[in-house]
Amino acid sequence: MERIELDEAMLQGQAEIWRYMYSFADSMALKSAVELRIADIIHSNGGPVTLSQIASCINGGLASPDITTLARIMRLLIRRKIFTVHHPSDGGDLLYGLTHSSR
Repeated sequence: MERIELDEAMLQGQAEIWRYMYSFADSMALKSAVELRIADIIHSNGGPVTLSQIASCINGGLASPDITTLARIMRLLIRRKIFTVHHPSDGGDLLYGLTHSSR
């Protein structure tokens, strides 16, 4: 029994260290969202928007960012409850919205 408790404690300790090591990703994603003005883009559209709509508004539409990278940033920020995601019933593109944090 003691060996199992020790193994569980070691596993929890390792998980905590990994969490600290990779927590920088949260702040980098948030910094990117702020610099790209994603919350402002969603707000100015008056409601949830698609990823392509967000991308087209970044930099005034001159040079759209990589959609795959933008999707990864949004996924991380959705998990952290900075933005929301809505799944349309018609199976269309995902719609991204604001939370209290991003407002």
